[in-house]
Amino acid sequence: MVEIKGGIAELMEDAHRPYVVIADDEPATRALIMKQMRDAGFDVVACENGRETIDRLKEIGSAIVVADWDMPELDGLECCRAVRELCELQVLGQVYFILLSAKNEKEQIVAGFEAGIDDFIVKPHHPQELVARVKAGERLLKLQNELVSRQREVAKINAEMMI
Repeated sequence: MVEIKGGIAELMEDAHRPYVVIADDEPATRALIMKQMRDAGFDVVACENGRETIDRLKEIGSAIVVADWDMPELDGLECCRAVRELCELQVLGQVYFILLSAKNEKEQIVAGFEAGIDDFIVKPHHPQELVARVKAGERLLKLQNELVSRQREVAKINAEMMI
């Protein structure tokens, strides 16, 4: 557990950056996004499909996922639904899910958000936009983790007061 001393700013400085999990069955696309994320200072995990993504997330716990829609075994939407279920069951920590797809019809974008994605980027993507959106996800994960940490601290204090 993180000891809260100086509030959110101190916690955010001390926290490790979240992993970025890249899920794409195209090796060239996966390599390109990995390079962009590494250049932005993120630790990266690469996966070829949705099932592998879920397995890796179970090892990592909390991450930012950048997933393609069309993948074998589990596509991006199926993967996101499974991730949301695992988060709800507390098998996973916080996961920020970005769907990166050539599908750009409004109905498809809405279907993505209904499946639980946090953000949607249309391929071909602009590298700086992807990095900016991943950084936005990073900020959100840090705030969510801060909230969980504070909730645990309050529960601990409450338990001590009852003794």
